[in-house]
Amino acid sequence: MTPFKPNPFAPLVSIFCFLLLSFSPAYAHATIVLGKLYSEPATPKAGEPFTLTLEVVDPSQLPIEDAVVLANFQKNGRGDILETSFTETKPGIYVANTSIPDAGEYTLFMRDQTFRQEEAKATLSFFIGEGSNDNPIAFVFPPTATGSSNLLTWLIWLIAVPVVAGIVVTVIVLMNSRKTAEDA
Repeated sequence: MTPFKPNPFAPLVSIFCFLLLSFSPAYAHATIVLGKLYSEPATPKAGEPFTLTLEVVDPSQLPIEDAVVLANFQKNGRGDILETSFTETKPGIYVANTSIPDAGEYTLFMRDQTFRQEEAKATLSFFIGEGSNDNPIAFVFPPTATGSSNLLTWLIWLIAVPVVAGIVVTVIVLMNSRKTAEDA
C-alpha cells in the first residue's frame, strides 16, 4: 500500500474557486422580460383603491422571481409622480395596491430595479375614471447592460484570474516534467 500524498494543487484550486465565486457578475436581464399588467377593477375610479397585478416571464415563459418592480403614475406625462411598489405573491406574480386621486389618462412608467447596475423601463398608458384599460396590458422590459460597475471586479477578472491560471498551468507542467525525469 502506498502512503497518502496530499494533492499539491488543492490550495491553488481552492483559491481559484474562491475568486471565481466571490467576484462573479450578477446575471441580470440580458434578454427581454415579458410583462402583463392587470388592474382590478379594469378602469379604477378616481380616489378609490385598486389592485395592480403584474406577471413577468422570460422568453421561454419561465417566471421571473425576486424582482424589484415599481410603477410610477404621471398625469398626461407632466406633474407629480405617484409611485407604488410591487410585492411578489407567487413566482413571477407581483401585486401592488394603490389609489390615484384624479381621473384622466396617466403615463405609467414600469421600472425593474432588481439589480443596482441596471434599470429596465417600459412606458404604458393607464386610465383612471374614464377610458378603458386593456386587460391585460402587455409590455416588454428590454434587455439591459449587465456589466460590472466595480473597478476591482474588472482588475480581478483581467489580471488576477489569468495570473492564477498561469501559475496552476506552470505547476502542472513542472510536476509532470519532474515525474518524467524520475521515470527516465
